[in-house]
Amino acid sequence: MKPALRILAGPVARARLRERGLAPADVLAVPGAAGGPKGLILNPLDRFLFGHWLAGEGAPVHLLGASIGAWRMASACLPDAAAALAEMARHYVEESYLDAAEVEKARASGRPVPQPGAAAVSRAFRARLASHL
Repeated sequence: MKPALRILAGPVARARLRERGLAPADVLAVPGAAGGPKGLILNPLDRFLFGHWLAGEGAPVHLLGASIGAWRMASACLPDAAAALAEMARHYVEESYLDAAEVEKARASGRPVPQPGAAAVSRAFRARLASHL
């Protein structure tokens, strides 16, 4: 059976981990990669890490992210990181830039569903960003 977590570490770090385990103070940076599904799969782990394990006093932890990784890291900085991360995942899954009434009208008439333009997506994204952060 494969282990659930694989830790890659040099000899000094590996010896330190064997001696005393991993502590929040050992974490100096957390990278958040792009890739929507990856970010959603990591959401429960993010909620634990940022909402509980890394929460509280201590040295700053540098957060880096791209695409959904940036959303994850920004959400982790909010006062209730666990709730913000759960909300971020919900919004990511439910996100739609289409006007519901226009979609229903198009479907009812058999016409193709109209696609939103760049300006509509930018407006919706800006509003989501403002409400979330």
